[in-house]
Amino acid sequence: MPAKSPQGDWGEYRTLILAELKRLHEGIEEVKDKIDVLNAAEITAIKAQIAVLQFKSGVWGFLAGAVPSAVAVIYMLMSK
Repeated sequence: MPAKSPQGDWGEYRTLILAELKRLHEGIEEVKDKIDVLNAAEITAIKAQIAVLQFKSGVWGFLAGAVPSAVAVIYMLMSK
């Protein structure tokens, strides 16, 4: 016996419900994809900021070590 297609109001309503569920599912997938892209972009931006801060800290560390060393060398040269 072949399967009957849904008849009457319930059949139409069922078809509309299934179409709406499919549309909502596709919308949710699009939102998930956009969130993944935004998260990847934010992570990349944070990594770039960290790299800049590491460079700056290296420069400041070098200067902090160079100033006392320069003062010590100048003192030694002047005290001879």
